[in-house]
Amino acid sequence: MKKWIMMFGAFLSLISSDALANELDVNLRMGSQIATDESFDALQDSNLLPYTTLQLGYGLEEGLLKGVRLFLSYDSSSLAPSDRLSGDLELEWSRHRFMVGGEYGIKIWDMFRPLAGLGVGYALQDMTVRADDVRSDFTHDFAAEAFAGLDFVKDISTFDSGTVLRFVAGGRLGWQMQTEARFDELDSESSDSWNRVGNDIGVLNTDGMFWNLGIGLSAAF
Repeated sequence: MKKWIMMFGAFLSLISSDALANELDVNLRMGSQIATDESFDALQDSNLLPYTTLQLGYGLEEGLLKGVRLFLSYDSSSLAPSDRLSGDLELEWSRHRFMVGGEYGIKIWDMFRPLAGLGVGYALQDMTVRADDVRSDFTHDFAAEAFAGLDFVKDISTFDSGTVLRFVAGGRLGWQMQTEARFDELDSESSDSWNRVGNDIGVLNTDGMFWNLGIGLSAAF
């Protein structure tokens, strides 16, 4: 019995009680997403969508919420224009997504922070179609994500005020979902082309698994 008590005490000592006191952070992440929508085959041969994310976070310190970090993020993704039909048709796509959410994690050995989180937001997609003229459309849809991750945290400087500057590096693995994005209102730059052809080119959703790696700085106070 004494042995089990000692082992439990050792485990508790790994968890820092002040690891997530007031903390502001900024992170830059780069990652990929697996597009499950077959419509992406029209844009590129690969189903991997690269993206870049800028994230701002704030760690809470009070009571039962200690260990919770709120975040606001913006990510962008774009694909190089794709030629189809021997160059007679060109498609170009990009996405801009804004997310708010929260994650929970504990700090172990004052270095590692396993975490899990949820986010909700708004996704804007742009599509440009070039044939005998140029047509473009955009969609605005709700998005959500769930993820798990691991951060490496290292103190790099302590100021006279007691504020600690920290280096943060880590990764995320999760799943992103989005409401239906239909490109059905392509506006033409020309008034005399495609007039007798429908504007609806279908649905293009960005549901799928994603992963990313990033680095950042945080100020704990």
